[in-house]
Amino acid sequence: MSTTAFDNKTEEIKVYNTITAQAMGLGLILLAGLWAAPIEFWQGPQTLHIGLEFISALLAIVVALGSIVRFIALGQRLFLLFGLSFLGAGMTDMINATVSLDVLSAGGGADPSTWTAGRLTHGLLLVASLLVGRWVGQARHINLELGGSIVLTVLLSAVTISIISQYSSVITGIEPTMFRYISEWALVLLFFWSAWGYLGLHKIHRTAFYDWGTAAAVIFGVAQIYAALFTNWQENGILIPHALKVFGYIAALAGLYMEILALFRETERQRDELNIQNRNLEVHNSELGTLLGVTREIAEMREVENLPQLILERAAALMPQADTGILLIYDAQLERLVPKASLGISFQTASGMRIRMDESIPGRIFTSGELYVNSSADEINSMLNTLDKPNKALLDKATQGMADIQQVVGAPLIEHGESIGLMILHAHTTQETFTDRQKSFFQTLCAQFEMLNSISKSRVIRGNFRAKMKNWKVSCIRPRMI
Repeated sequence: MSTTAFDNKTEEIKVYNTITAQAMGLGLILLAGLWAAPIEFWQGPQTLHIGLEFISALLAIVVALGSIVRFIALGQRLFLLFGLSFLGAGMTDMINATVSLDVLSAGGGADPSTWTAGRLTHGLLLVASLLVGRWVGQARHINLELGGSIVLTVLLSAVTISIISQYSSVITGIEPTMFRYISEWALVLLFFWSAWGYLGLHKIHRTAFYDWGTAAAVIFGVAQIYAALFTNWQENGILIPHALKVFGYIAALAGLYMEILALFRETERQRDELNIQNRNLEVHNSELGTLLGVTREIAEMREVENLPQLILERAAALMPQADTGILLIYDAQLERLVPKASLGISFQTASGMRIRMDESIPGRIFTSGELYVNSSADEINSMLNTLDKPNKALLDKATQGMADIQQVVGAPLIEHGESIGLMILHAHTTQETFTDRQKSFFQTLCAQFEMLNSISKSRVIRGNFRAKMKNWKVSCIRPRMI
């Protein structure tokens, strides 16, 4: 399985949209050109043939190293065998180029057996990569498997070259030319079988690696078709198979590069998501710390009357957009919402407000029992103008000299499941909106008012009880009569 296939997509892939289709088109064009053009058009000097072999060998070894690195990193045997197939082919190409260079210097021709041996090693290991990747895809002992596989690949390449070049006619009883002809068509089947398998994986995992890997196998298969149709192509200096082989190696290298690039991008995406989660976690920890801090301060509080101011200040501390705020408690006798704490405005002035339960923004928050957020300055000012004249006058006086309110966030204070008041924060000078995390924390803090209030009351009760017990103990002490 490819490492970049994090989501299996069920959308059907059109084969004609893949790199594989383009590779097949390239092969058919060259095949038609070989038949249509004079053979001299496709011929080249032996030195060019040797140069292409050296290039092929270097490209194959680069692909092999990249695949082996992916295997070491992830332990997927498909990458191991994919890389070893190119390693075996690359070593054979290097031997072919070296031997051809020596033979050329001695005045001889090219040895076709190394081409067949390299393609046989390549094709067998490509098919093996599909079979192993399907049934036993994950490695258990990476270093051991890697070392053993490399040794076996070297031995396989050496044995294949030796058998094909020296003993083919003895073992099979067939003339060398006929043996080469049969082997070339057998290799065509191997490469197209590999292409079919990698195309199937591409349809499942939708990654560039499988697409380009399929294209490479198709190109190698087309090159083998040339070798099978024109058994004397090497002797005549026809360069199309060598050029196609180079294209196939480049396609495999491109697929491997895109696989690594996709992995890097996925890693960066996951890193960004992790950074966001870490930031959210830091905010969450800060919010929890604020709640714990409020609880601790309440436990040390001696005056219950200070609780509203404490809660309002702590809420504003985690919402830096807020410039002002007010906390109101419902007074059952007055049937009005009465300010108990303020932030950024004159409490002495604001404390005179007496707001009805259905009046303006505070009344809406109190009666709805839900979080209220508004970022429209015009709408906010319009709703504040619905305050009773005495309340509006007091609010204007308390906020005198300040800019108009740009944002509002408010939530009811809950006790025994019912609203007993509300807390509102205003932003006057910033356009930065309150975040979802801030609004969630603000609402949670308001919902915890019952618990915080209970802690504060129990603290005062315990303090009064201890004072009474101390006074009782003192009163029980009487001087002893002598």
